[in-house]
Amino acid sequence: MSYDDEEIRQEAVDLLSAMHTWRLTSEGWSEVERHLDALSAAAGRNDPIGVKRATDRLEDTVATRRRPPRSLSDNRTGPRPAPPPVLERKGVVVHELGGRDDPAPDRPDER
Repeated sequence: MSYDDEEIRQEAVDLLSAMHTWRLTSEGWSEVERHLDALSAAAGRNDPIGVKRATDRLEDTVATRRRPPRSLSDNRTGPRPAPPPVLERKGVVVHELGGRDDPAPDRPDER
């Protein structure tokens, strides 16, 4: 199977562009940070396979970390939007991938 470098990079940029809509647990955001680091490293090496792997792992994290694990404690926090440092890191990674990071609105359009 051959990889189209531009298609792989665009897939990563598209996924990251949706970050402002994600609501994850704090553990989920920690995982996202690790995947952003992996994406950055792969982009820096010009490694499309590494970019693809990191993108796939990021996508899996988004799908699985929307709800906190069951717990007997009432001290758990629910899903929340991305913290500002994660959004800033996302902008850097999008730039490293060669994409354009359009700032997302703080809230959805009110039409």
